[in-house]
Amino acid sequence: MSTAVTVNKLTFSYSGREKKILKNVSFSVQEGESVGIVGLSGCGKSTLCLILCGAIPSRISGNLEGEVTILGKSIKNYTLSQVGTKVGIVFQNADWQLLTNRVEDEIAFPLENLCWQPEKIKTRVKEIMDKVEITHLAFRAPKQLSGGEKHLVALAAVMSMNPPIIILDEVMSNLDKKSCQRVQQILEVWKKEGKTIIVIDHQVERLRYMDNLYLMQEGRLLPAEVNMIEHYYAKLIRNFFKGAKDHDFA
Repeated sequence: MSTAVTVNKLTFSYSGREKKILKNVSFSVQEGESVGIVGLSGCGKSTLCLILCGAIPSRISGNLEGEVTILGKSIKNYTLSQVGTKVGIVFQNADWQLLTNRVEDEIAFPLENLCWQPEKIKTRVKEIMDKVEITHLAFRAPKQLSGGEKHLVALAAVMSMNPPIIILDEVMSNLDKKSCQRVQQILEVWKKEGKTIIVIDHQVERLRYMDNLYLMQEGRLLPAEVNMIEHYYAKLIRNFFKGAKDHDFA
């Protein structure tokens, strides 16, 4: 089995800021493997996603140290558009990637950029909308949808390109229970097809089905198991309420 993603000693801080968002992060993901990364808001999860999809440093500047390899090739040797054919990502803020005025056009847009034939695009768009169960949204404006619907549309657009590596950044946090289950079913199908999957979330419960789990804590990435992460969160909650109690009686 080949390695899909390798991250080696990755450290990053945004331009004009001294604080290191990522600190010596190293991990690898094999082709066909699913990985979950759990952590509190602000711990560096989304920044890691932006690096893996090439947005950092191509679109967002900062001090980046370390090495990222995608499918055996340094990410530095890809153009941003080339990374886009290898790594499909749905961002935590779906508005970042919704560009058109109709849902069906949003799904067709990446295929048009790849110079697909119109009839082939039409067939593919219908197939993807059926899979994600958003056919009823076909003629709606993406910007006018709910947060959960926007994420489903962004997911459908990623699916249309059929990339070998898929990253979801806090996508299920904005979905209702039924839509969450649908996304998990889609991920299961993708995994059977041999795709590499990285899912970012702050709730470990939604990542129990992943092959491997990591806990991100203050910019550092640690291999973890469900029980370890649950213990970590329980400790945070205890400390929070202890602090509140001490404050009330101070």
